[in-house]
Amino acid sequence: MASNRRRAVLTVVLVAMVGLFAGEAWVQHRTNAEWQRVAAERDGLAVQLAARPTQRAPLLGAPTPGLAFDHYAVAATAAAPLDRDRSTEAHKLLTADDATVAAAPLRAAWDPVVAAVRAGAQADDARAPQQGPMTKSGDGIVDLLAVRWVANAAAFEARARLHEGRGDDAVRVSLAGMTLGRDVLHSGLLINQLIGCAVLAIGVDTWTEARLARLSPEARELLATGLAALDAQLPVALDFTAELGFAAAAIAQLEAAGGKDQGSSALGAWRHGFSPRWQLASHFLGYADVVRLADATRNQPWPERKARLRAAIAEADAAGNAFVAVAHLDSAERQLRSAVASVRLLRMALDLHAGRDASALPDPLAAAPIAVSAGEGGVRLASADAAKQPRLQRLVVR
Repeated sequence: MASNRRRAVLTVVLVAMVGLFAGEAWVQHRTNAEWQRVAAERDGLAVQLAARPTQRAPLLGAPTPGLAFDHYAVAATAAAPLDRDRSTEAHKLLTADDATVAAAPLRAAWDPVVAAVRAGAQADDARAPQQGPMTKSGDGIVDLLAVRWVANAAAFEARARLHEGRGDDAVRVSLAGMTLGRDVLHSGLLINQLIGCAVLAIGVDTWTEARLARLSPEARELLATGLAALDAQLPVALDFTAELGFAAAAIAQLEAAGGKDQGSSALGAWRHGFSPRWQLASHFLGYADVVRLADATRNQPWPERKARLRAAIAEADAAGNAFVAVAHLDSAERQLRSAVASVRLLRMALDLHAGRDASALPDPLAAAPIAVSAGEGGVRLASADAAKQPRLQRLVVR
């Protein structure tokens, strides 16, 4: 009887061991299969990103051969002392009147910045660098402080030239600063796209209604022409492909480092047999699915696209996907759409200053044109998000 019990116990132990080994083999098989998919995704992204064109036309005038970011690097180096050594002077000019800006001793310091950014704006190749004065740590991430002061220098000089009665020159300098924003926006990574939006905002915000009114008709038309070209080059949907490629390269380095499966207690790890390698690969592939959805819906009206993105993000978040949770795709895209809306509002304001009806331009934040309403105080132009972002409306007195 005792021997029968021993045989039963041994059988149970043997079955448990076979089940354990079979389960471990199944987890290993699934893990390897997921990583093969990750490798295929990474290789496809590399080919896709390498094939992207980097040539672009300047907003005004003829292009010149060369790399725009080579000139922007010169501008960034020249602009560094504005924030590093003469920060108090420079910051005061942000809120000073145009006469004070025009007479500022600091103006000589930003002259080489403006010359370099104008040269960059005319260059025919906007290929983004991986390292240099414009980037951080050789990873292709643009340095916000570097580009901010380049953009501020262009805005200062535009205001100074307008004060001096050189409206055409003011417009050209301002459009060069906005071209920098456009080029940074197209330089790949999500953070760069958001930095590009911030640079665009500096250029657009230069042109208050009072300053537009001081432009000659010819200068206003020059600005309108440049802004139309800029608008045509701006996307209304963020591009997440480079961000996905960055993530693929990062986790490939982790895999190449020889990480071993030692179990995971992370939320939802049971779905992947408590294998951190399987979980990491699966989460990346889930992120890739969300990016594909973002790409497939990029031409849909924002309310519809936003709803679909949020649903996909919520589903991925419920599965514990850290990639998607960190990305904040919909809120990031709202910043881009706000930047494009501000450009279009400025174009419409120029129409009104020229005595024309405002063009019916699509509102990137709605499924309708930007709203135009006439009242006793003038003509109000407003994007759908104006209640949350006051800068997305303009009042033009006629």
